[in-house]
Amino acid sequence: MLAQKNRFHGHHSLDPVYRNGFSLSLDNVGLRYLNTGPTSVTRGAVVISKKVAKSAVSRNRIRRQIYELIRLNLDNFKQPVSLIITIHHEKVLQLTPNKLKALILNLFIKSNLIDQNTSKHAIVETKKEVS
Repeated sequence: MLAQKNRFHGHHSLDPVYRNGFSLSLDNVGLRYLNTGPTSVTRGAVVISKKVAKSAVSRNRIRRQIYELIRLNLDNFKQPVSLIITIHHEKVLQLTPNKLKALILNLFIKSNLIDQNTSKHAIVETKKEVS
């Protein structure tokens, strides 16, 4: 679970990120981020609409997996940022946890929030040779 200091609090706490942040989208997952400066901490939020999944159980399962990935990579961010990860389509619910991790880490790397080399939790896919 992501620590309370690393989560957003209050009704309008996401507004600055939506107004001033940068956005990137990859495979039905969107990332909005805003550099917050060296004195603050990295904060994250996961947004999954009821249109994506009617069941709260499935929405919360994906949310927990993404929060855990953020928690494991808190030390890898180049500087403190505010993150909002938005799930846009129900296809994401069908992904395995490893594919979801690879997708989120690719978003972090493409947005230049973490280095590819420092991401110790990255998934490396290897091809098996058939003989």
